[in-house]
Amino acid sequence: KNHFIRKTFLICEAKAENGDVYSKHFLNRPQKDHAESLCISWLRKVIEENEVINLTWYISYTPCFKCAKTIVEFLQEYEKVTLNILAARRYLSKDVKKGWDMLEEETVDLHIMKMNDYKTCWTKYGENDEDITREEILS
Repeated sequence: KNHFIRKTFLICEAKAENGDVYSKHFLNRPQKDHAESLCISWLRKVIEENEVINLTWYISYTPCFKCAKTIVEFLQEYEKVTLNILAARRYLSKDVKKGWDMLEEETVDLHIMKMNDYKTCWTKYGENDEDITREEILS
């Protein structure tokens, strides 16, 4: 029996209209909180509903259906927030297509990472952060 627990690692980069950039990384807690939900909880604490923010998420798996719903609800509440998701790989489940469609309808830019995206992520967040390992970014 395979006891591998899939972990999702997410780096959130938030760019404010005034040029400020802040970031934080999240790791899911299996069978409890997904990285996307943890990130959204943090965002609700640090940004205002009417604030113009461009988010980029570097994430190891595309969001599951449940997380896609949570993301859409957040973006509907925070109407001036835009989201670009760069995922290392697709999360495979029976309803993943519904989640992708939901995100696209909400104008989320969702892509599988290309090598240049990995390099950008590693250069910005991996090389100088002792808490982030290359394996977490690439896993």
